[in-house]
Amino acid sequence: MKYIIDAIIRGIIPFVIMSGISLIMVYQKLNSFQIKSTFLVGIIITLVSAASVIYEIDNLTLTQQSIIHFFCNADNSFSLFDN
Repeated sequence: MKYIIDAIIRGIIPFVIMSGISLIMVYQKLNSFQIKSTFLVGIIITLVSAASVIYEIDNLTLTQQSIIHFFCNADNSFSLFDN
C-alpha cells in the first residue's frame, strides 16, 4: 500500500503543474497543438514519476526494475502519439 500512495503522490505533483501550465496556455489563446502537446507531456511525466516507485522495491534486481519501468512507460509513450 505504501508504494501505491507514493506513486500517487509522485504522479499528482507533475500532473497538477503541467495541467496548470496547459490551462494558462488556454487562457492566453495559444495554438491548440501546443496546448495538447504540453498536456500530453504532462501525462508522460506523470507516468514516469509514478513508475519510479519501482526502484524502491528491494526484492527486485535493478535489471527487473528497469524492465518493468521500461514496459510501464513505453506502452504509454508510444500509444499517445499514434496518428
